[in-house]
Amino acid sequence: MTIGLLALICAAMFAGIALYISIAEHPARLHLVPASALTHWKPSYGAGLIMQGALSAVAGLLGLATFLIYGFYISWLYGAIFMLINWPYTWYLIMPLNRELKAIEPAAANDETMAKLAQWGWMHLVRGLLGAAGLLFYFLAAMDMLQRVPGVIGR
Repeated sequence: MTIGLLALICAAMFAGIALYISIAEHPARLHLVPASALTHWKPSYGAGLIMQGALSAVAGLLGLATFLIYGFYISWLYGAIFMLINWPYTWYLIMPLNRELKAIEPAAANDETMAKLAQWGWMHLVRGLLGAAGLLFYFLAAMDMLQRVPGVIGR
């Protein structure tokens, strides 16, 4: 069960960070002038890339391991799928936009750059929602497992 709780914690961290970026940090960035918005986005993206990529991978792999080890609770598998789908979603759909934004010099940023940043924000929100869905499935699976253990919740 420890593996599942670690998956739950990693999923909660990923979803919390991704949703914070999409709901608070990035919308605030969009109120800046184009050069400043892009200048702020670049290092933020770089820092988030490593942290969020690692959290989604670890959460997904731990959820998959929990599914295989603890009797095939299907919610662990669903949660793992939602966590791991972030990788191909990011690689194939968001990464081309990331490359475009990284290639723009802040001095050349304009309204088109701001439109791309706004698009990036919506695409990133999907990542947060995928993480939240994974977290929900992990939570349901953990509650189901805990209810089946004598002396724990509901017994």
